[in-house]
Amino acid sequence: MKKMMVLLIAFLMFVGVKVEALEVNKITVEGKEIELKDNVYEYDVALDVIYSQVSIVVDEKDDVSYRIEGNENLTVGNNKVKIIFDDNTVYTLNILKKSSNVIELSNNNKLKNLSVSGYPLGFDTDKLEYNLTIGAEAKLRISYEAEDKEAQVYVEGNDNLVDKSVIRIKVVAQSGDVREYKINIKATAQREEIEVYKEEKYDKKLIGYALAVVAVSLFLIVINFGGKKENN
Repeated sequence: MKKMMVLLIAFLMFVGVKVEALEVNKITVEGKEIELKDNVYEYDVALDVIYSQVSIVVDEKDDVSYRIEGNENLTVGNNKVKIIFDDNTVYTLNILKKSSNVIELSNNNKLKNLSVSGYPLGFDTDKLEYNLTIGAEAKLRISYEAEDKEAQVYVEGNDNLVDKSVIRIKVVAQSGDVREYKINIKATAQREEIEVYKEEKYDKKLIGYALAVVAVSLFLIVINFGGKKENN
């Protein structure tokens, strides 16, 4: 009997923890918070202007895992979007899109042009990797243009170039999709020799001036001392 009680308590504790872990504090759609009710798992959300997909933020207790289904290519009218938790608990959002004014997010993350000043690159929009042999440059002059003017372009690794350096040109589309172009650098022997140098600890020209001043001062002192000796 005692053993059964222990098992029953353990079971109830397990169920209690599970229910608590699945507690959802807040669901926000495009910045609009839904007023959640106990044991209610379906809600209506009306939006005037939305993207082809909406921003859905779920604030759940204890970071329970979930996935969202149906949040793509939303159309005018009712769109069912489901938030599905690991234990198959499902919240359904009936997202009503009132107007046809959908703002499409472009996923175009391609470059239209890419060139390196002084070197032929042989750029092709769909070619993502290039090999380039350079001379004595520590940095290259790179020009680029994205196909979509709304895309963002970032250049990384174009500083202190040495043999086997890699320059990465990342193109981020409006949708967040990223495309990366790579330029693999091969530096010449001349480049390596130019790169290797030691910084002078002292300025040689300044030391030369200082020595000259000291020499002139000593000379004047000697002459002055000699003149005094003759007068005596």
